[in-house]
Order: sequence, then C-alpha cells, then structure tokens
Amino acid sequence: MLKDDPEHAKLSEVPTLLGGLDEMREKHQTATAELKALIIDLYYKEQAEIKLWQSAMTKDLDKKDEKSRTLVNKFEETIQEAFQDRASGEEKLKNLLVEKDAMQYNLMEIEVVCFDQVQVTLFSMAQVL
Repeated sequence: MLKDDPEHAKLSEVPTLLGGLDEMREKHQTATAELKALIIDLYYKEQAEIKLWQSAMTKDLDKKDEKSRTLVNKFEETIQEAFQDRASGEEKLKNLLVEKDAMQYNLMEIEVVCFDQVQVTLFSMAQVL
C-alpha cells in the first residue's frame, strides 16, 4: 500500500527515513491482533452473561408459571367437586364465581409482577451493554 504512494520513491531515496517503518508495521499488527482478541473475548463474555441472564429469567418465569398452574388446577378441581355433589352444587357454584374472580386477580397480579421484573431486568441489561 505504501509502495503505491506516489511519494514513496522520493522517501526511499533517504536511507534512514523509512527505517522505522517495519517496526511501526510490527507494532500496528501486534496492537491490531491484541484488539481483535480483546473484542472476541468481550463478545464471548457478553454471550455468557446473556445466557446466564436468560437462564435466571427462565427459572423465575417457570416458578411463576408453576404458581399459576397450581391456581388453575385447584380451581378446576373445585369445579369438578361442585358438579359431582348435586345437593350443594348450586351453593358451590356461587362460591366458584367468587373464587374465579380471586383467581383471575391473582393470575393478573402474577403476570404484571413478572412483566415488571422482565422490563426492569431488560432495562438494566441494556444499560450494562
């Protein structure tokens, strides 16, 4: 690249002028290689942090999902019990409406808390990156 420079012929006439060029080229290549290695290392560290974050979020979301499933399964069991006992079934159906509203509120609360946690975590990760 330097040899393509029109001034190279003039510069090469002075014997000591281009003497430091090889040393500068070697330092530049070394610094470039170190920078590439640093960038690659930082990339892999970032990927590891992202995987760790995703794993933590998945575990937390799985806990919340399990809690939600438990609420829904308990409600479904109560529904089946209400339909099996016809004598007090009507009273149990009225209670089911109240339980349904409470369960719906609890599920919405779990979803909102979970959404907020994900948003806060995403925001903090965005600041770090």
